[in-house]
Amino acid sequence: MTVNSSMLSWRLWKEEFMILFSLAIPAIVGNSLEVSFWIIDAIMLGHLGVEALAVAVVGNAVYNIIWSFLEGMLTAQDTLAAYTYGKKDMKG
Repeated sequence: MTVNSSMLSWRLWKEEFMILFSLAIPAIVGNSLEVSFWIIDAIMLGHLGVEALAVAVVGNAVYNIIWSFLEGMLTAQDTLAAYTYGKKDMKG
């Protein structure tokens, strides 16, 4: 492997990384804001007392369980709908 091909490979890798990173920025910002929302909730509820914080934690756990189940169901439905549409079988 020559130095020129190695440098070309590095430049291509760096260019592709920057393109992908620019596409990932909205997801990074969104996830960071979601986590900061949980932290701010914990700080605000902590001032109300231990009971309020405990209720919020239990409520958040129940919400996450329900959301995970629904997200799994919707993801499965999305896959099946795309398969059916691609198969041109609209009657099921």
